[in-house]
Order: sequence, then structure tokens, then C-alpha cells
Amino acid sequence: MEMITRSRNAFRIAAPQRDTLLAVCVCTYGRPKSLHDCLASLSRQQPVDNVRYFVIVIDNDAACSAMPIVSASRSGAFYIAEPRRGIAYARNRGLSLAARLEADWIAFIDDDEIADDQWLRGLMAPEYSSVPILRGHRILCLPVPSPFWATQVKEKPPVEGAECHTAYTHNVRFSRALADHGLRFDEAFAFSGGEDVDFFTRAHKCGFEIRQTARAVTYETIHSERLTYTRQCAKSFWTAAANMREAILRKGLAKALSAKFHTIPLNLIIGPALIAGSPLALALGVEAFKRTALVGGDKLARAMGRLAAIVGYLPAPYLHVDGE
Repeated sequence: MEMITRSRNAFRIAAPQRDTLLAVCVCTYGRPKSLHDCLASLSRQQPVDNVRYFVIVIDNDAACSAMPIVSASRSGAFYIAEPRRGIAYARNRGLSLAARLEADWIAFIDDDEIADDQWLRGLMAPEYSSVPILRGHRILCLPVPSPFWATQVKEKPPVEGAECHTAYTHNVRFSRALADHGLRFDEAFAFSGGEDVDFFTRAHKCGFEIRQTARAVTYETIHSERLTYTRQCAKSFWTAAANMREAILRKGLAKALSAKFHTIPLNLIIGPALIAGSPLALALGVEAFKRTALVGGDKLARAMGRLAAIVGYLPAPYLHVDGE
């Protein structure tokens, strides 16, 4: 349901009259080793003045497979099971529990990420204490050894303090005021992904300011299964489909088509042309060949993903779990 639009600075967060309470939510499904490492990194967080934090693990497995990992962890985490399969269900369960436990702030980190020891200090920096939503900086790393189709990840660090229009749950903290205002993750995105972009986009439209920081860092080593040519194209397909679906729900079909439809025929031409021409790029080296083929596959997959969303098909990548 679309929230009522407010002015940009409608929500400024006042400092509580006690220590600030922060809930760190970790949604997980069938990745015991990754969860163990994530919780270990959360237990190593440096103290933050006037801030107390606790961890909530939301197990999206009806078999409660994450319970032994949480029990053995030194993070002192709360454990809760959400048997309804789907990432949006798990996120909403964490959001509701954090609000019920009277957390002032709520953070999300993925179960396959490692938080820098200064992560919480960065998210809770005093200069951002009145900013309702703060995006951290995720650094992607390649596995060793890397699959053939892996290419070096080039990321620019975020511009410190810059305003944003959305955020992502792999590294973010936000005020409980969002939950109090009635914002929830849209469960129509339970298996497709994109529920976080939708959530924070709606929050921004309601007047909740979003900024970013380079000082709250998490690290994610990309799973090898995701670095094959097929899986990289598949990710482009479902990301484009989820984004198009989100645009249709938020703007309506006509406006979404006006903004994105022109890219479809263009990418349907350029994508196959780049794939067909990629062997020619071997003259410039193997990396040039790989990048050309990957860009071509990305463009073709994005065009197909947008078309899929337009006709009502939404892929379900969250039914498949990578890593361990």
C-alpha cells in the first residue's frame, strides 16, 4: 500500500533520554558457516558511546536449522524462527520484534557478510544521529581461487554524507519511526528480492531522509556459484524483473513503461551483438573478452527481465541458497 507523501524533512530523529538501543537483524536460511562467521564479527564490535546493541537472528527455515549456531555464538543473539519461506517475511519478523523490544534503531546485515570491527561505530556516528536512514558501505571480494568468469570488482566508496533515494538491507540502520509509521517489507517480493529497495524507496517518499557513509563497512565474498556466466546473467535477469515490478507497483504500468520500455529493444539489439563480437575482443586479452561477453549477457538479460515483469512473471531466486 502506498504511503502518504510527506515533505523531505518531515521526520527528524530526536535523541532519546537514555542510552540508545540498537537491534541488529540477521535473516538466515541454510548457511550455518556463513552465519557463524557473521555472528562472530558482530561479537567483535567496538563499543559505541551511549549505545547498547543486541542481535536478532531470524531463521527462515521451518526446521530451525540455525538454532545450534545461534546457541553456540558469543554474540548473545535472540533467536526467532519465521517458518513462512521468503525473505520479506523474515525481514518483517525481525522488524516487528525489534520494535516490540523497544529498539530506537534497527540495523540489517546479510548472513553471508562480515562486519568490520568499527561497523556499528560508523552506523551510529553522532553526526548522523538525526538522520532516519543511513546506508553503510559493502565491499565485495572475489573468492580464491576465482572461477573463470569472475572479473575484478571495481567499486567506488560512497560519498560521505551524500543523500540517497533508497537503501539496501545488506548494510543499513534506520529509526524505529519507520516501523511506527506502518512501513513494512512488501511480501509480494518474498522470493524475488528487491523488497529492500521497495521498502526504503517508500520510506523516502514518506519523508524519511536517507544518507550514506563510507565508515560503516561490511565485507562479502561472492559465492563461487554466483560467478558462472549463466548465474551472472540470471542475476541481471531477476534484478531487472524485480526493479521493473517495483516500478510498476509504485508508479503504475504507464509511468513505468514510459521510464524503462525504451531500454528493452535497445538492449535486445546491443546485448546479442556484444556476445557475438566478444571473440574479437580476445585480441585485447582474455579479460577484454570476458567483460565484453558479460556486458552483452547483462544487457540481454535485463531486457528479458523487464519484459518478464511487464507480462506478470517474477523470478524467484531466493528459492535457491548459495554458500554454506
